[in-house]
Amino acid sequence: PLVPVGKNGLEFIKCSDPANQASYGRNVIVALLDTGVDDRHPDLADRTLNGYNFINYTADASDDNSHGTACAGIIVGNGLNAESAKGIAPSAYLIPVKVMDENGKGESFAVVEGIVYAVDRGAKVINLSIGTQGSSKILREAIDYAYKNGAIVVASAGNDGTDGVLFPANYKDV
Repeated sequence: PLVPVGKNGLEFIKCSDPANQASYGRNVIVALLDTGVDDRHPDLADRTLNGYNFINYTADASDDNSHGTACAGIIVGNGLNAESAKGIAPSAYLIPVKVMDENGKGESFAVVEGIVYAVDRGAKVINLSIGTQGSSKILREAIDYAYKNGAIVVASAGNDGTDGVLFPANYKDV
C-alpha cells in the first residue's frame, strides 16, 4: 500500500542523521531529466548548474510544469525554507535537462539526447522520473552509453495504475 511520507521522507528511508546527511552527494553531479527546474527556487539555487532544454533546443531549462522542480527538491533541496524538506543528497550538484513539456509529455528521442548530454557533462547519477510502456532500441543504447561511462541511471517504475514496470526502469542496468 502507498504510504504518504510528506516531510518525513528521510526517516522513511532510514536516513535521519542530519550531521551525516549534510555531506551526502558531495562532488557528485546528478542530471535530472524531467520538465526542467526552477533554478531560482531558494532551496535549489546554489545547487543547480546550467542545463539544456531538449524540447525547444535552448539553454533555458526552466520548469513550466513543477514536476521537475519537485524532483529536484527531493534530490538536492537544502531544507532551509520553512515550507521545504532537505533532499537526499543536499551537497550534490544538479544539471536540469528538460525533456518533458509543460504537460509532462515528451518524446523518446529527447530523453536519449538528454542522457547523452548528461553523461558528456560528467553526471554520475541520471534521474528519470518518467517512463513509457514500450522498449526502444535507441533508448536502450543511451542507457548502455550511460552505464559504460560510469553513470547510475534511476527511473520511475510506474505511476499510471497499470501492471508491469515501465521503461527505462525495466532495463537491467537501470
